[in-house]
Amino acid sequence: MKTIMYSYILYYFMIGTLSTMVLDYILNRLARFLNDESKKFSNMERIIVIMLWPIYTSIFIWNFIAGLINKNK
Repeated sequence: MKTIMYSYILYYFMIGTLSTMVLDYILNRLARFLNDESKKFSNMERIIVIMLWPIYTSIFIWNFIAGLINKNK
């Protein structure tokens, strides 16, 4: 039973790390494009996003889709 729980925890943090890598890549590209270094994640923000990735990923997807819809209007 413990190994199953540990594997779920491991998967949770692996998905969080992958989603943080994607968000970090996008933010770094945006910061370079805008010449604004304040747009980058700090290390503490990275840790928080890894732990709370479902919330941050949902917010990112929601705003991304809303931006695409508003751009087309």
